[in-house]
Amino acid sequence: MSPGVAATLRDLGAAGLIVGRHGYDAWSDPALPVVGDQAGINAEALLRAAPTHVYVEFGGADQARRLLGPALSGAGAGAGRVTVRDLRLLTLDQIRGSVTTLAQDLSIGADRAAALLAAWDRALEPEPADRARAVGTVLLLHGTDPPAALGPGSFHQQIAQRLGLAPALVEGDAYTVLDSEAVLRLQPGTIVLIQPREPDAARGSGGPGGPGGPGALAGLAQSESGGSGGAAAEPGWRWLSAREAPQRLGTLARLRVPAIEHGRVLLIDLDDGLLPGTGLIRLADALRAAVRLAPEPGR
Repeated sequence: MSPGVAATLRDLGAAGLIVGRHGYDAWSDPALPVVGDQAGINAEALLRAAPTHVYVEFGGADQARRLLGPALSGAGAGAGRVTVRDLRLLTLDQIRGSVTTLAQDLSIGADRAAALLAAWDRALEPEPADRARAVGTVLLLHGTDPPAALGPGSFHQQIAQRLGLAPALVEGDAYTVLDSEAVLRLQPGTIVLIQPREPDAARGSGGPGGPGGPGALAGLAQSESGGSGGAAAEPGWRWLSAREAPQRLGTLARLRVPAIEHGRVLLIDLDDGLLPGTGLIRLADALRAAVRLAPEPGR
């Protein structure tokens, strides 16, 4: 019952173990039953799914017990065999730790977990300082009307900082709503829009990352060789042209800030780019590849 956990299971090649999904999980196999979300549990669907493990992100054991207890109690003696974990997936370290937790809980091969953790660590290696400085301070946005920033404490800003990039927003919350004046004051050197496209329909048909598909372990050759390598055709990101940027930025495109003036507006549209799971490996690779091909001033 956590889209982020489901994403990590897919990357572990264990999508076949998922028997039910969160109400807002549009990334898993759509044939899987929706068993509920933080607002409520579909007890009948949950019992029919007959899970051995339930993973949630409810933010506290009390809420997990309150919501899941009545549903699982209907399983009678079997309820005692259901493991319930309320995972906190707010930081990169917590998300990384969930890989080990899931692998141990579900008897997923240690080699698979080790490969995924190695890919995670490689994806977060810092870029050379001169390359990171060349893009200036970085403002991460997941919305533009109003500007919705991924700020201090968010795992997205943590990724940028692990890569050696300097954040434009150093005060505020992980999710901060700004206005045009605030963005103007920040004078970001680069604006990164993290706006996922619709989840790939191939997820339900055994495609990469989909149920029955190979997951990330079969597609991490780029990470094995040091990331995306700056391939311009790498899917999931692109520097926006002077014509595209205003369409995405709206009124922000009229601001006199270095990001606009130098054409450094980056779109990352990986479909799971906002989920707290190991799909963040691909996001980090996309950000690294883009930084290596950042537009130069006056180009």
